Amino acid sequence: MSHKSVNLYYLYTASKVGITSYRIYDKVLSKRDKVVNIGDREKGSLHSLVHLLLKEEINIDKLNNFYYSYTIPHIGKEFDILKISNDKVLNIELKSQNVGLERIKEQLLCNYKYLKYLSKEMYLFTFV
Repeated sequence: MSHKSVNLYYLYTASKVGITSYRIYDKVLSKRDKVVNIGDREKGSLHSLVHLLLKEEINIDKLNNFYYSYTIPHIGKEFDILKISNDKVLNIELKSQNVGLERIKEQLLCNYKYLKYLSKEMYLFTFV
């Protein structure tokens, strides 16, 4: 991976700042080489997801080790949220509005094609 995994809670806490500051915070937190062009929609969707998880009283430690807005080098395939452990892969795609089941299915199948080479149990979701 080209950058460090993060605790999604820390990105959630920064979601109240402007988008430029948020991008810089993400760069520093994930130790990226450059600022990623994260938009207000992505920021808002992540905030909504983490907010719901916190309402369910999820332990903040469960939000560790996620790659946020990860792009596979050389091919440009981007994953919104990705967590890879020894035996599992969790991929969550964020949507700010309903884009239709067919489009969601297509994206998840595409993600599966890239991730299957890890030979791990996979969980792929879309959060609208």
